[in-house]
Amino acid sequence: MHCAAHAHRPLSHLHCCNSSGEWFVKGRNGKMWWGGTSDDFDDLMDYLEESERSPTFVDFGQYNAYFVTHE
Repeated sequence: MHCAAHAHRPLSHLHCCNSSGEWFVKGRNGKMWWGGTSDDFDDLMDYLEESERSPTFVDFGQYNAYFVTHE
């Protein structure tokens, strides 16, 4: 996944994608976008947004597996 950038500063600081079509992007402004993910992942991201927690690492594995660390 390539994120748009201008000058030498990318617009995102955390992004992840895999060959199964799952993807996640967190912008420098804190906004998050994701797609192609399981309902469990969607629920977790919604919960983190509502509780004002911020993912610091996201990775996707096989069979809808994922690993997320957050503040």
